[in-house]
Amino acid sequence: MRGETKQLQNEIRMMKHGFRKIRATLVPEVTPTAAEIRAVERGRKEFARGEFIKWKELKKKSTA
Repeated sequence: MRGETKQLQNEIRMMKHGFRKIRATLVPEVTPTAAEIRAVERGRKEFARGEFIKWKELKKKSTA
């Protein structure tokens, strides 16, 4: 029983490692540029001021 538990733990560890490799391949981490950081900050400020379009409204405009 103890050997089976150890084997299962090893398999889970290997699966986690595999998933991390897949995630890194599919969703690579990138360092944002200074312009991208400024754009995000600008967007956050606009959102805080209520200067945004709701998704439903945008969707209506794009299908009209």
